[in-house]
Amino acid sequence: MNRYEEAMAHCAPPAELEERLRQKVLAAPPAGSHVLRPWSLARKAALAAVLTLALTVSVGAALLVEWDAIFTARFGPEAAGSPVAESLFQKVGVTSSCGDVTLTVREAVGDSKSVYLILDYRLPDYVDRAAVQAAWDSETDQVGCPDVQFYGTGEVTWEDLLARDGERWPELDWTNYASYSRYSASNALTAYRFTNGSGSSVSGQSYDPDTGTLTYLVRFTTQSQTQDLTDQPLTLLVLPPTVTAAGGEQALADHPAIVTFQPGYTARARQGQTRDPEAQFSAEVILSPLSITVSCGSTDLADCGALRQAVCLVWEDGGETPLAAVTQGYGGSESSYQADGQVRYRTSISAQFLELQDISRVAAVRVGDREVSLQPEA
Repeated sequence: MNRYEEAMAHCAPPAELEERLRQKVLAAPPAGSHVLRPWSLARKAALAAVLTLALTVSVGAALLVEWDAIFTARFGPEAAGSPVAESLFQKVGVTSSCGDVTLTVREAVGDSKSVYLILDYRLPDYVDRAAVQAAWDSETDQVGCPDVQFYGTGEVTWEDLLARDGERWPELDWTNYASYSRYSASNALTAYRFTNGSGSSVSGQSYDPDTGTLTYLVRFTTQSQTQDLTDQPLTLLVLPPTVTAAGGEQALADHPAIVTFQPGYTARARQGQTRDPEAQFSAEVILSPLSITVSCGSTDLADCGALRQAVCLVWEDGGETPLAAVTQGYGGSESSYQADGQVRYRTSISAQFLELQDISRVAAVRVGDREVSLQPEA
């Protein structure tokens, strides 16, 4: 018996709580996905009330999170049993029909700065499913990941996107970045784009030839101190995936698709900053259970690698953990300038944690020999 089964075997709710949960389940509508519709004010208010009730029941029941094996592979076998996971996980189940393409966001693990999503992309019926399967299984051919972009809106539907941008789509080569990047930069969703630094990744997980469905793990992180990914619905603009075989690269659809969901996870980030004008040093930190962003102005931390090696998490019990030991990879920016005959550097990094972090136990983040105290996100 593994640890999850053992925990569940000894995790029985009180009788009265079990009865209340049973009544709620019997009174609930049948489970199932729903198709994207425009977001009215009344709908937003109703959804907020439903999310509040769901979160209350979740906390009261204190159950272990039951999420997809994709998240277990990403965050580790112990993550679903962590109390931190309860505030990060959301079973989404939102489906959007976009012409001959169907998108489904199945589940999410997120906080106010980062989100991981399990995304299903159902191919058009005209696509040769056997050819896609052959490329998926091949050691030389490949099925490419779609370009996925995030926007802060729930007001644009697939029909809106088609009406505003549809005439542009036949002119674009979805296998050529130079061609479709123009559309990425300017489209019907541009006004809702997240700015001030962000990063994303998409990785293929599986392909079901019976339904023609590709499954992806999608990540998005904002490096902005002011942007909150839970403040509004999140809209994903998903460009066509491709297949590369002996005949060259081919797009698996001829148009983009969108899907929108309202974040229901509640985990928040913490932030802090410190400045020492005499030493020409400054540092800003954004720490969430899923990611960390550090920006630093100094006279010695000249590149992203040096900054990453200089950062440690300082725990309430006095222990320290080097950032490089608990993150995978990083992205960032570097710049320099001269002032008073001295070179000064401005360096920023953003990295994702290998495992879920209980940031309530972090007292500060050390950058070099200076500590940055953290406050709850405003």
